[in-house]
Amino acid sequence: MVNPSDYLFQAVLAYKSLTETCNPDYLSHDLNIKDGKVLQINATRVTDAAVSGAEGPIDYCNIIVTYTHPKYNDTIHTQVVLPSASHWNGLFQGVGGGGWAGNSGIGSLMKPLGQNYSAGMTDAGHDPRLPDSSSWWLDSHGQINIGLFTDFASVALGDLADIGKQLSNRYYGYGPVYSYWNGCSTGGRQGWMMAQRYPEAYDGIYAGAPAAQ
Repeated sequence: MVNPSDYLFQAVLAYKSLTETCNPDYLSHDLNIKDGKVLQINATRVTDAAVSGAEGPIDYCNIIVTYTHPKYNDTIHTQVVLPSASHWNGLFQGVGGGGWAGNSGIGSLMKPLGQNYSAGMTDAGHDPRLPDSSSWWLDSHGQINIGLFTDFASVALGDLADIGKQLSNRYYGYGPVYSYWNGCSTGGRQGWMMAQRYPEAYDGIYAGAPAAQ
C-alpha cells in the first residue's frame, strides 16, 4: 500500500524545487552565450496552469533571458519554459516562428510544455509583432543591418539551443537526453538553417514548408 505521506513528501520537494530554482540568481549561474553578454534574466513561477495537452494543471518556470552580442549592439530575448522536475520528460524542444517573426508567441510554447518538454523560442533580435522587416533590416544609412540580419538568419537560433539546454541542466540538475526543433514556414527555414549551421544542436528537426531554403 502506498503511504499518503509519500505524496506529501514529493509535493514538498516539487514546491521546494520550483521556489528555490526558478529565480534569476540561481538560473544565471554559469550561463554562457557565445560572444554574448546577459543583460537580464526574469524568472516567474507559474502554478496550477491549464495548458493544452496536459493531463491536468501543471506548474512551470517561465524564463526570459535578455542578452546582447556587443559587436552587433543588438538585444535578443529568449524565452524558455520548464515544467516541474516531477513532470519533465527529459527532452528539450526549440520552437520556430513565422513570417518575419523569430517566434509565434507564448502560445507556441504551451503545446510542448503540455507534453512535458522543456521548450524555448527566440525573438531573433527584433519585436515579432512588427508587420514587416522595414524597421530593422536596414540601418540609418540604408545599408543592411548585418548584426540584426545575422541574428535573424542564424545566430539567435544557435543561441536558443544553447540557452535552453543550459537552463534545463541548471534547473533539473542534468541536461536533456534529446533535443528537437519544431517549426513551419519561417520555422521551417530556421530548421534548415539549424541543420546546416548548428548540426549538433538538435537530435531531430521538423522543418515544415520552409519559407526560404
